[in-house]
Amino acid sequence: MVGRPDNQEEEQEVTFTAKKVEAAAPSYIKFMRADEWGCNPIHKMYPEQLNDPEAYIHHTAGSRMSGNPILAMIRLEAAAHNMGYATVAYDAVLHMDVDTKKITIMGGREGFRSAATKDRNEEGEALCLMGYFHPGHALSEQPHPREIEGAAWGIVWMIAHGWIAETNTILGHRDNPAHPGATACPGDFLYQWLPDIRTKVAKIMKDLDTPPPPPDGTDHINHETG
Repeated sequence: MVGRPDNQEEEQEVTFTAKKVEAAAPSYIKFMRADEWGCNPIHKMYPEQLNDPEAYIHHTAGSRMSGNPILAMIRLEAAAHNMGYATVAYDAVLHMDVDTKKITIMGGREGFRSAATKDRNEEGEALCLMGYFHPGHALSEQPHPREIEGAAWGIVWMIAHGWIAETNTILGHRDNPAHPGATACPGDFLYQWLPDIRTKVAKIMKDLDTPPPPPDGTDHINHETG
């Protein structure tokens, strides 16, 4: 099972919790930790320093694997096993059912070092969207607006767990400073939405940090006189 390695500090250091993120997300977005979908690492993974300063957006460059998100994740993990990986290479994965347009964000490596962004896995966490978002392939598709919204909520969820720092830089896989331009990932169709994802992340975090109004709908006013 995947979780927080024993020698790491507690994940939660931000001002909002993962449960708060899950409760505030749109009804079409659900969240699932790695042990909930049955993550099955076949060999040792390595702990890493938490609160990474970078968040990398990836795509699987394959089918969206519509239908049951758990089965889709198990298939993705099986493909990773066949390539010699312990489990999926990403810290979290976003799945969209193409029929219902429901989004499921699932933990992958979570608090362990990812294996998705070469020479930058210690500094960055990886969120991967299932799909092929680059032109010129039979599977090429534009990302759905719900996937863009889901990516933003996924990053905030990862921040809430302490995997990504509150103050971070959201990048595409192709922006990896260790190997700039070495890949087209996350694809031109998804990459163009990164500014929108950054804006959404900032808004979600601001909304989560804003205290709710008092029950009577009035502002709190200090009536003390001195």
